Amino acid sequence: MPKMTLQQARDRRVAACTRYAAAAREFRASMAELGALDQMLANRGDHAQGFGEHPPVTMLRHSVALPDESGWEVARRIRSRYGDKRPVLIAITGRYKQPSDRLLGQLAGFDHQLEKPCDPQELIRLLRKQPPRAS
Repeated sequence: MPKMTLQQARDRRVAACTRYAAAAREFRASMAELGALDQMLANRGDHAQGFGEHPPVTMLRHSVALPDESGWEVARRIRSRYGDKRPVLIAITGRYKQPSDRLLGQLAGFDHQLEKPCDPQELIRLLRKQPPRAS
């Protein structure tokens, strides 16, 4: 896959919220392959909420099950706080795979839901097709 131009990569700040170190490493590697220059990581939902601040992130890859609260609650707060300027929210889950879980994710504000194990190339594909949001 061709990398984005330097300007396109600079226009996209990416972040991940996961409690697993291996998932964080995988995210960093796949985003580096994409050419994303600015990557942020958190392991708690309350830490991820600030990712919408200036300059905002373009995409937040978020676990649904976190030690402090559900990813659905974090998505609701991010959607409420940032509205249309919120990042693209991508839920990653190994536990919540039922159609009702997907509906809960959509209602909370997730744009996409992927199941574990998640192919890093799928994250790259989702980010590539998403134009940068206005800051």
